[in-house]
Amino acid sequence: MSIDLSVTNKPAVQKKAEEEPDNREQIRDFVQKAAPQKAERARKKHAPVQRKMCSFMIPVPLLEELDRFCEKKAQTRSGIINLAIVKILEDGL
Repeated sequence: MSIDLSVTNKPAVQKKAEEEPDNREQIRDFVQKAAPQKAERARKKHAPVQRKMCSFMIPVPLLEELDRFCEKKAQTRSGIINLAIVKILEDGL
């Protein structure tokens, strides 16, 4: 099985390749500018919760206590709250 390389030898293909600007430098500049911003956004997105209140306006220490009360079975804040409510309704305090 042979590969036909004659396509690249055609004058039209060569001319088009010569006419197209080399964008590698522009792309490199863009990536160098965008990479730190993207890394910062990812760091903020995946950072541990350092707020004093969660989105349900429950203090974070109380949320951590509820998580311990639920034996760390929930993965999200809303899951912790829902599991705590169910456990309190079923077992009582």
